[in-house]
Amino acid sequence: MKKTKLNGLICGVGLCLCSSGAGAASVIFTGTEASTGESYSYLGVVYPLPGATLETGWFAIAVADYLTYSYNTAVNGQSATVKVHAPGFSSGLGYRFKYDTQILELSLKAGVQNFQHTPNINTSDPQGNRYKLSPGVYWQQQITPQWTASVRAAYDIGPRSYWSQAKLAFTPHWRWQAGPVLTAAGGVNYRSRKVGGFVQVNLGHGISIAPELGLSFKPDQPLRAYGGLALSALF
Repeated sequence: MKKTKLNGLICGVGLCLCSSGAGAASVIFTGTEASTGESYSYLGVVYPLPGATLETGWFAIAVADYLTYSYNTAVNGQSATVKVHAPGFSSGLGYRFKYDTQILELSLKAGVQNFQHTPNINTSDPQGNRYKLSPGVYWQQQITPQWTASVRAAYDIGPRSYWSQAKLAFTPHWRWQAGPVLTAAGGVNYRSRKVGGFVQVNLGHGISIAPELGLSFKPDQPLRAYGGLALSALF
């Protein structure tokens, strides 16, 4: 379920920015998402560089995050479940283009993730401090005044993990929007697919809240529910 931000986290709040008054100087965002055996939490900030806004131009981004996941492996011929905790930090630059009804955003971040395993055994999974370079991309298309489609993706060079998401949003009123969301993520020893739905509510004063619920699919494991909550604020 890794969201390397990631991993282009400005992409993760792209719709919030466009619908909450993107003339503000900066945005701070935080959130968490979890299902059985995995979770991801993050806190970040996006700051437009001189001459730019949150809608177009260059921006700086910094993100602190905390990833957990588990997978099954064999130790001395015996099956074992490995639990992984991976706090991290990354920062970088991005550029956002806006043309007519489309938005394209490209970003590149550098950082480090510390992978801690329980039990502490040697596997092919990343272990200890792993430095990463994370390119990200976000694309958004305004289909009608009420319907918006978006796709975002990122990859962590170093840990060798990826995260991607497709979303369709219906906005009957400027204060809220809702729709389906599909997510695919994975790494060396794990893979996750999610199908869910989200509701985003703009509370005013540049503050947005977005709960998400759905189902998580992992190889050779039973179907599980997942839930998430994201917050963002313009300042």
